[in-house]
Amino acid sequence: MKFSHCTNVTSVATKGKSLNTTAAEIERFLGACLFMSCINYPRVRMFWQKGLEVPVLTSAITRDRYFRIRNSLKAVIDTDISDETKKRDRLWKVRPVLDSVRAGCLQITRDRDVSIDEQMIPFTRACELRQYVPNKPNPVGLKNFVAASLVVDFAVYQGANSYSTFQPELKLGIVVLWPI
Repeated sequence: MKFSHCTNVTSVATKGKSLNTTAAEIERFLGACLFMSCINYPRVRMFWQKGLEVPVLTSAITRDRYFRIRNSLKAVIDTDISDETKKRDRLWKVRPVLDSVRAGCLQITRDRDVSIDEQMIPFTRACELRQYVPNKPNPVGLKNFVAASLVVDFAVYQGANSYSTFQPELKLGIVVLWPI
C-alpha cells in the first residue's frame, strides 16, 4: 500500500527513523478512523479512556500508535512532486487518494441521463479550499462537483478554474447523456 511506504519514507526524512508501518496497519488505522466517525466523542483520546473505551477499537490499535500514524500519514512523498504540479494542483497532497476513489466511481455502470450538481464535503478545519455555501445541509466544507444519479464521477472545487478538470464545456445542473 502506498500510504505505508510514503509514511515511512517521510518519517525517516523528518524524524530520522521509520515508523515501520505496514499496509495492514494502515488499513486498521483507516478502519479506526471510519469507526470513530460514527461515534460522537468530543475528543479522540476518549476512545481509549477507561470506562469509555471501545474494545473493538482498542484491540485493533493502541492510542499512542494511532496518534503517531495520524501525525505522520502521507499519501505522497513531497520531494517527488514538482513545484509546477504543486502550483497547478492545490490538492496534490491527497491526489492519489482522490484518483483512487474517482477510479472506483468511474467503474460504476452509468445511467444514460446524469446531472452535474454540487455537493459539500463537510470540513471545518483550516483549508484554503474551504467554502461557505448557504442553504446546504452542511454549509461549510469542500465544494465538490458530481455527475450523479449515484456518484459516478466528481471533481473537488479548486477555485474559478475547477471546470478544467471536469468537462469544461458543462455548467451546473445540465443533464449529460453519457455514451452507453
